[in-house]
Amino acid sequence: MDDIKKAVEGDENAFAVLYRKHRQEIFTFLVGRIRNREDALDLTSDVFLAAYSGIKNFKMECSFRTWLYAITKHKLNDYFSRKNIQNIQSDILNISEAEINEATLDQTSTLECEVDLQSILNQLLPQEQEILLLHNVNGLSFSECGQLLNISTVYARVFHHRALMKAKDIAKK
Repeated sequence: MDDIKKAVEGDENAFAVLYRKHRQEIFTFLVGRIRNREDALDLTSDVFLAAYSGIKNFKMECSFRTWLYAITKHKLNDYFSRKNIQNIQSDILNISEAEINEATLDQTSTLECEVDLQSILNQLLPQEQEILLLHNVNGLSFSECGQLLNISTVYARVFHHRALMKAKDIAKK
């Protein structure tokens, strides 16, 4: 918390610490959404430039991480608008990362599982994909997910559960 306060007060070294702490997480989130490493690197830079520019306005009403994800979501929406992408479809291949890691599958079997998982996730609504990505892949709490999605913590928990159940139902078919 000290680094956040220092960064708000203009300490560049404190912001550098925050950057190092969060850059990989933001990059991973962006790669998962746009599936393009170079664009994700550019967007990661844009996110942190915007955060650096706006850090003095950070009110600490939410966590720094949640605020950073809100900037990320805004930059991601800008990216899709620039690319004229109407249907934002994201695969969340990492959602079953634990299951894949536990299995002793060869590379061919793993690829088949990833393709199956991608087709399952592509059948979910973008909002369902987003809640699963935010919570399961990026580790945001339900409170943080709720803040980002403008819903209550309880509804974020319920919405996540429903999205997970829907994905499981699709997988059974």
